[in-house]
Amino acid sequence: MPPAEPAAHLRAGATADHGLARPAAEIAEPVARPFPTTTPVERGLNGRALLSVVLGLGWLFGVGSVAAVVLGRLARTQIRRHNQRGERLATVGIGLGWTGIGLTAASLLIVLALR
Repeated sequence: MPPAEPAAHLRAGATADHGLARPAAEIAEPVARPFPTTTPVERGLNGRALLSVVLGLGWLFGVGSVAAVVLGRLARTQIRRHNQRGERLATVGIGLGWTGIGLTAASLLIVLALR
């Protein structure tokens, strides 16, 4: 008697379970992964936030203050979008910039009033 041929309805790599055919991939054990498939992005310090603080401290007769406010706002947008560090630095730069703008305006008003 010749050996029994597998059933025609079973594909290669399939097994019979209670008369139903299932691919071998479905019954294979899941593979445990030792680390996540995606690695987290390193959170670097935003350079515009740091420059905003430096310009806010430098003041430069109001020009540095305006640049500090603009760069601070740009830095906060980038920090939120790219998940970076430096939000407090950007906020400090914005505050120093507005303080410098206020001091510039006050000193101009005093100079104009004394003339």
